Amino acid sequence: MVAKLKLVADDPGTNTVYLIRGWEEHVRTAGSLGENTIVQYRRALVRFFADTLVPFTELDEPHIQAWIAAQDGRGGSVTQVLKALHSLFKLAHRRGHVAADPTRYFEIKRAKNAPVEDIPRPKLEELFVAASGIDPRARPAMELMYATGARITSLISVFPGDVNRTADWLHFRVAKNFDHYGVPLGDRGRRSSAELEELLHYVPNRGARQPTLVGVRQQRVRDWMKAAGREVGLAWIHPHALRHCFGTEMASKVHSDADLRSWCALMNHKDASQFTRYAKKRDPSLRAMVEGL
Repeated sequence: MVAKLKLVADDPGTNTVYLIRGWEEHVRTAGSLGENTIVQYRRALVRFFADTLVPFTELDEPHIQAWIAAQDGRGGSVTQVLKALHSLFKLAHRRGHVAADPTRYFEIKRAKNAPVEDIPRPKLEELFVAASGIDPRARPAMELMYATGARITSLISVFPGDVNRTADWLHFRVAKNFDHYGVPLGDRGRRSSAELEELLHYVPNRGARQPTLVGVRQQRVRDWMKAAGREVGLAWIHPHALRHCFGTEMASKVHSDADLRSWCALMNHKDASQFTRYAKKRDPSLRAMVEGL
């Protein structure tokens, strides 16, 4: 008789699956990581333990170093695994499952925020026009992202009921750190969201429709943007560029502390630490300050 594989050890604290599940429950409850990051980290952890086949109670620095050496220069992948391991073992050490964190001496490279290229308004309008010929939902989806400064994960999670026509308000149920928020709809936001509502029953020839306002998953929006970008000479375009355009235009209207707080609310930022990424260095007010010298 073949013995059945025992997935849960007598001491659950020594079981890798138990540990990962406990870590996932902890960071989700604490809100310390976004849902997409949790999923990516979980996959990274499963991959690491599948590659090494070392129980986490026996894992040490040489094991991790050997795994890194075998990755053949895949820097981004290694960094994500190290971040995931550090998050996992930080909790495991605090709960007494391990005597020490084996990742504590590994330097985790923090990705610098890459500058996003400014898109002149005429070029932006060309991009939207090009999107019209790709899919009926492509242009209004991209315009709504631009009109509200939405992150791609927030946009694709909007349901028809999240659009409040009475208040001209759009509610985002998915955002960083589970921080739900909303933004007012201007002319472009009202128009693009109304166009998407008219297309709620539109079903493409290929693929199923999602029950959301846009009706597609994240990758489809990225594909729309890439296709439209190639047509107008913006091959590098990606969803965050539209959010950056929104944030930059809103930053140009900040002239007081109250304006800055409003900017943070529109961008769904907890503080103003990211403001300098969006404030234009060529702001005319800077030139005015030095003209009298």
